[in-house]
Amino acid sequence: MRHAPGDEPPETPAGPARLRLSLLAGVIALVVAIAVTAVTGGLLLAPLVALAAGLSAWIAAGCALRPVGALARRYRDLDTGAPGGLPEPTGDDEIAGLTRTLADALERRRDAADRRLAFVGEAAQALQAPIADLRADLRVADADGEPDAVRRALADLDRLQATAGGLLLLARLRAGEQPPREIVPWFEVMTAVRNPSGVDVLVEGDLATLVLGARTHLALLMQHALEAAAANADGAVTVRIGRIDDVVVLRVDDDGPPVPPDGRDAAFTVGAGVDADGGLALAVVDEIVRAHGGTAQLEESPRGGSRLRVELPAVAAAPSPT
Repeated sequence: MRHAPGDEPPETPAGPARLRLSLLAGVIALVVAIAVTAVTGGLLLAPLVALAAGLSAWIAAGCALRPVGALARRYRDLDTGAPGGLPEPTGDDEIAGLTRTLADALERRRDAADRRLAFVGEAAQALQAPIADLRADLRVADADGEPDAVRRALADLDRLQATAGGLLLLARLRAGEQPPREIVPWFEVMTAVRNPSGVDVLVEGDLATLVLGARTHLALLMQHALEAAAANADGAVTVRIGRIDDVVVLRVDDDGPPVPPDGRDAAFTVGAGVDADGGLALAVVDEIVRAHGGTAQLEESPRGGSRLRVELPAVAAAPSPT
């Protein structure tokens, strides 16, 4: 493991050998002291024997615990933002195991902090546009008293509410929300989904396809996939579901302008602007799919627009009765 310049790693033990040598030195000192006492028969040396034994034990314990204290100090420094990392353990003793455990815990804390910071930035960016639109429409309505401006403001308010709801959902998903999972036929998922306004939605394929997942999350996946496609479509969206080998494949096609290849990965980021919510719908889709052990990607649709392709693990077939 590399360390930043000036970032010296704490002292680490050479392994169990150092502790064994320390203990051996203590034992030898104790044996010598006892031998001297026995030869001289001097009771006056008894305090010296006890002192030698205590000193030996103190030295051995200090040698054994010094690396633990160094690790604790280094962990506190890193947890408060210091650069670098913990020393790379070289052995298989208890200190090496403790070092690996602390390194794993520190990495998880840093990942969680990075995800929280990223979400705050995404939330701020996603809310900027609807808030600005709402403010502008309300100012026009206040100045001119136009009913159309009021209606636009109400539409902006609905959009703002939907965006806030999507961000809260995204936060719950990234926090690891896991509703109970069950085997669900896809037609039951579709019954909880409403068609977006302004587009025609055609559903094809085998709607009896089974998926193991959280029913509410699968419905949210389908709803946000439809909304993202509808935002990009000229007037038609096609949904097709089916099983290919050991994978359930969901394809959502639109007839709008295709997303260019160099922008497809970024389309799943909040603020990308690919759909009406600035990438929020596809970000929700991606989080739900990954939580179910699947993948989501954008492709070019044979209908001329873009295709959202989602792959989920298929439900294993039940063994036939014998």
